[in-house]
Amino acid sequence: MPRNCFFCSKNITSNNLFLPCSKCNRPFHAECVNSKGSDIEYLKNRNEKWNCHVCVSTERSLRSNSCSSRTQPSVASPPSPPTNVECDNATIMQQLALVMNQLHKLNNAMTRMEKRHDDVLSQLAICNSKIDEHSSILAEHGTHIQSCQREVSDLQGTYTELSAELSRVSNSLEALKTEPKTSNNDIVSAAHVQEIVQRVKRSHNLIIQNLPEFDTESLEKSKVNDLVENISETSSRFIVRSERLPSSVKSRPRLLKVTFSDPEVVSNILRNKAVLKSREEYNRIIIRDDKTKGQIDELRTLREELAGRQASGKTGLTIKYVKGVPRIINSPTVPQHENLKKN
Repeated sequence: MPRNCFFCSKNITSNNLFLPCSKCNRPFHAECVNSKGSDIEYLKNRNEKWNCHVCVSTERSLRSNSCSSRTQPSVASPPSPPTNVECDNATIMQQLALVMNQLHKLNNAMTRMEKRHDDVLSQLAICNSKIDEHSSILAEHGTHIQSCQREVSDLQGTYTELSAELSRVSNSLEALKTEPKTSNNDIVSAAHVQEIVQRVKRSHNLIIQNLPEFDTESLEKSKVNDLVENISETSSRFIVRSERLPSSVKSRPRLLKVTFSDPEVVSNILRNKAVLKSREEYNRIIIRDDKTKGQIDELRTLREELAGRQASGKTGLTIKYVKGVPRIINSPTVPQHENLKKN
């Protein structure tokens, strides 16, 4: 018939050493009461009885109540046995076993607490290190944010000035449209104002030719940023938008129009675009300004004039933009005094 240890409630098998209480007949594992095989053998050889701690405590309480005239509290620790009560070796061993078992459990608990304490200190040190690292990163980001805020403020000022200028030009254009006079001079003035408006708007644009088209918008944006950064550092920050222009030719990439917030950035890129010739990845890329129809006609007329002057025998001439306006000038590669002699 299976039996369970009264102390640990686990099953007592035939391989286990156990002690039965002589009073309540409850079985106990030998290790639960800190006893060995030699102790059990000793009790059997001397034919001595062994009582469990429950029965011993009950017996002590009864003896104490009968021998003492003082009233004991209803809830208290088991009283010490009277001096005239003989305690056998088995009872002492049982009590010591219980005390040792409790001390062993307490020691294990303290060891676990110490390990947990060390783990907490280690985790706290890691957290402090992470906090210091993140604080440094936040301070660095704070500096970048302040720099960006200043740049945004400057751009807002430039945008405000341009908006005011465009507004004045637009108002002038509307006034010319509503002017009752319809003379040729008025028509020419209105067309001239419209051309100025278009030139101001297009001065923010760049036209990029031969740049391959990409599958995603983000990839194309990244490539455009890299392209302009190769010409002028930090220029990509001024990009407002980019778009492919319609084309009926499927054999080559469509033209890409890139709009910047500052026309000075556009001018700087146009001045330095020659650096792309040394970049193998971009040496086939062509970058030009976004000309209006009037600017294209002016340039065509200027080229015809240059061809006529060259046909008449004049050499060392070229077309160059001076303050944004194309002009025929002496080529920098030909000394000025040689041009004067030839002329």
